[in-house]
Amino acid sequence: MAIAILVIFGLALGSFVNALVWRLREQEKSTKSKGHSKTGDLSILGGRSMCPECRHGLSVKDLIPVLSWLSLRGKCRYCSKPISWQYPVVELTTSALFVASYIWWPIEFNNFGLTNFAVWLVCLVCFVALTVYDFRWLTLPNRIVYPLIVLAAAMVVANVAVF
Repeated sequence: MAIAILVIFGLALGSFVNALVWRLREQEKSTKSKGHSKTGDLSILGGRSMCPECRHGLSVKDLIPVLSWLSLRGKCRYCSKPISWQYPVVELTTSALFVASYIWWPIEFNNFGLTNFAVWLVCLVCFVALTVYDFRWLTLPNRIVYPLIVLAAAMVVANVAVF
């Protein structure tokens, strides 16, 4: 049961990683162009998912990780432009990393172990986002790096305090 939940959770967060990476890049581009395009629709947590080409808002049936991409044959429902294979690969990879982390987790799953595991999964999402961003644009965005450093440092301090 735990593995099934992690698969679904990993697919959903893999989808979030794809949106995060694309939105961060678009925000950076609009900032460099003196903000000529609206960035409100590019909010990391509040914006609606959209096609990266035509920017049409996606419906619920377009947002099912991997399955939507497969059912649409890797093309946008609205503009028919290709959607990168990156999307299902990142979703599946994130899901696989969540399951692998669970299988080989070295700490007992008590309260402390579960908290550590949850923080690790957040770090893992950040690492996947950094990997995708770096692969696409050969740079690492500080908007992911700095929070990851703080989170990792807090995790280390908590672990030292407990052990």
